[in-house]
Parts: sequence; C-alpha cells; structure tokens
Amino acid sequence: MKILVAVKHAVEYRHTLRISVTGGGGEQAHLERAINPYDEVALEMALQLRERGRAGSVTTLTIGQPDALDTCYTALAMGADRAIHVPGPAELSPLAVARLLRQAAQQETPDLILTGRQSATGDHGQTGAMLAALLDWPQATAATSILVRPDRLRVTRRIEHGTELLELVPPAVITCDVLMATPRYVTAPHYNKARQMPVETLDLDVDAAALAAGVVPEDAFAPPGRPPARTTRDPAELVRWLRDSTTVLD
Repeated sequence: MKILVAVKHAVEYRHTLRISVTGGGGEQAHLERAINPYDEVALEMALQLRERGRAGSVTTLTIGQPDALDTCYTALAMGADRAIHVPGPAELSPLAVARLLRQAAQQETPDLILTGRQSATGDHGQTGAMLAALLDWPQATAATSILVRPDRLRVTRRIEHGTELLELVPPAVITCDVLMATPRYVTAPHYNKARQMPVETLDLDVDAAALAAGVVPEDAFAPPGRPPARTTRDPAELVRWLRDSTTVLD
C-alpha cells in the first residue's frame, strides 16, 4: 500500500498569531515555521503502518516557498521514503490546496492519503474533506486509529460525545487527530543526514488552482480594544450602569 502524506510548512505552534493593527492580515513575517503538528502525527501514523508491514512506501508532499524544504527534510529525518516539494506561496486557501493535492494524487496514485485534521496556521480543517470530494474517494476525519485489513480500512474517529467506527475501501483520504500517535523525536544527526537526501520538485499549476478555488482573503483587522473595567460597591450604581449600557430592541 502506497501512502501519501500531505505535510504543511506552518507557523510554529508555540507562536501566537497577531492581526496587524493597521489591517492587511496577520503578522507572520517574524514567526518561525516548522512542520505542522497535526501533519506530523499523520506522518508518524504512516511510518508506523509501514513498520508493521501494512504499507510499502511513505511519500510526503509539501507546498510552499523554498524555506518549506526544512519541513521536507524533517519528514525524511523521521523516516519518509520520499519527500516532494511543490513550489508555491506559503498560504493558500484549503480548496486551492485540495486541488493541488488532487493533481499530485493523480500522478502518484497512492492507496491512502493522510493529512492532519487542521493546520496550526489557519485552523480551517477543510482540506482533507475537499480533497476526498474532488477525488471521489471515501473519507474519515479526526481519526484516532487506523487498522489495515486485506481489503478495507477500519478507522476510529473522534466525535462530540464519543467515538465512531468506520470501514473504508481504499483508496481513501483520512485526516488524523492529535490523539492518533506521538511523533518520534528527530535528532540533529538524523536531520543533518536528511539534508543530504534528494527532495523531488513537482511543478503544479498553483496559480490556476488558487484561481479556481475562488477564495481570496481580502483583509483582516484586530478587534477594537475593550474599555477599562469599572468597579463599584453600590448596587444602585451597578444597576444604573447596566441600564445605561443596555440597548433595548423593539
């Protein structure tokens, strides 16, 4: 079974994203980027399936600017057989990413596509489901375990009040929850060795995918600041404050 893992070069999850006070979107230029933690879990699951003899090869695909090669090297250091880099902007809409992944899947012909439940940057949680719809493949989202059977996959996924068990016939798309696995630690020697390994470049029509997605963020603004808090020990004064600040709708 061939596994393709979509791995994003995302803002390091320990950082706090800030919206520019002057408008124009988020302030991300000063933030470090690394492998998306949700995708790191998906890659760990793929590697474990390979180690159990349930998968033959694990390939990762990362879309981004040249600095996204760091995430490709991290994937190779963790144990991926191949790493593919698709040149493109650091941030694309989920639908644009799904369209690019569909093109890659048509070329790579994997039996299973794994990705994280969401990204640490956008938190959309949409790419996996959109990719499954574009490929017309069965899907499972927020999965916490995968059991490979000879002709199907048994997937446990987290839902609001418990868990749900699904059976999928591959090829399929599965998005992984953080509860699925604990990613292995990448040591400096392994990372340095991975930097000597080749990273394949796959040129896809990123502009066409972004245009076809039809989703273009126009702007983002920070919320207005709150007025300073007021305190009182007089109940009558508190009632007057509440009455004066309440708008009665007709």
